Amino acid sequence: MGKWVYIKKNADKKWDHIYNTKEGAIKAGRQFYKNSKQSFQIGELSEVYICVNGDQVIDQVCNDVSEQSNYFSREWIQYIDDCQMSDLNTLLTKVFNKWLHDTFKGIDEDEKPSFNNLERIETISF
Repeated sequence: MGKWVYIKKNADKKWDHIYNTKEGAIKAGRQFYKNSKQSFQIGELSEVYICVNGDQVIDQVCNDVSEQSNYFSREWIQYIDDCQMSDLNTLLTKVFNKWLHDTFKGIDEDEKPSFNNLERIETISF
């Protein structure tokens, strides 16, 4: 089962809290919109897989070095095979995710950065 949210209309932050159940999101949405009696939407969150792209990192490093160097060769890039690039992607992704986890350790779950898709959106009427 996924996590659910009620969607705030016309707000910079589209939701404040993540609920374990669809019913929890509906109850909170009804509480939030009780004075206006407006219909509102809920949706299920699905996590987006974060992957750091090694090709892009290599390109950026090469661009940075070439700006600082009178002579810089990119020939070495042709010797990187798919397996090595996959290893680089995996390592960079692990490092980024560890950094993200360590940086936001101890922060309230609702305040941590999250990377989600909003799916199964439904309109709830009063």
